[in-house]
Amino acid sequence: MAATLSRVAVIGAGGNLGPFIVAALKKNPQFKITVITRQSSDVKFEDPALSVVKVADDYPASDMENAFKGQDAVVATFNHKANSAQHAMVDAAVKAGVKRFIPADFGSNGESEAVMELFPPLRMKKAAIDYCRSKESDTFSWTSIVTGLFVDVAIKNGFMGYNLKDRTATIWDSGDGKFSCSARHTIGTTVAQVLAQPEKSKNRYVYTSSFETSQNAILASLEKHLDTKFTVNPVTSDDMIAQGKEGFAKGDFVGMGKLALAASYSGKYGGDFVKAGVLANEEFDVPRENLDEVVGEVLKKAGLK
Repeated sequence: MAATLSRVAVIGAGGNLGPFIVAALKKNPQFKITVITRQSSDVKFEDPALSVVKVADDYPASDMENAFKGQDAVVATFNHKANSAQHAMVDAAVKAGVKRFIPADFGSNGESEAVMELFPPLRMKKAAIDYCRSKESDTFSWTSIVTGLFVDVAIKNGFMGYNLKDRTATIWDSGDGKFSCSARHTIGTTVAQVLAQPEKSKNRYVYTSSFETSQNAILASLEKHLDTKFTVNPVTSDDMIAQGKEGFAKGDFVGMGKLALAASYSGKYGGDFVKAGVLANEEFDVPRENLDEVVGEVLKKAGLK
């Protein structure tokens, strides 16, 4: 494989995570960036440093192969609804001569059978990794990046159980269990560092995080910044997992969210990357962050500070 990966295509650059990856890649002049976006998307990319390629909404193989031609690496950032398209994207990448594919993994620990049993949508992500493995060659490789919860957006939108408007917090068990999580700009940095060090990151999982923290630590930071006490609603992991499984069986995405939280909050599924011995921030020169600073920035962007 070539020593450098300079031409990088990002699928889903206008979504929840994609803009942060593009921003991180732009900081390194090594990278020439192409954003691949659906025909129906109304997101505008006016930065002259970016090339833009439109493809049909269902990501047809012919469109993807044409979009991937000339690219050294492809980064997929779409949500779970498009995971079924990843096998075809890998095939298109191989045919187009792409050297590195980063699938839309991120989030929870996709290597763990226990986590997949808890949170079935991860099986589709694991299947994409296994398919990448089946295509490994001297000219094609992959990297899966695992980051834990997207802490900045998950605090702001209430996913992690903090209601910033009502000043309430849903706390699982003692609230002291440690878990890894990442702000989206740190995830972007990880992607850029992985691509800048292709041999080190080749055909493996890379685990990074902004920090390891707990529900109570986040709550204390919120209360400090907002100078107010939150009302705490205590729950148990067992109850939340049971509710999550019941909801997920009915196609309820709120239930799916509870199962995703359980992978971090319950302490049973390797959600603390430091404790599990897999954290690779130092190996890939990904800076660690300060919880209070990240929380302060979340509140500022939410107009609460």
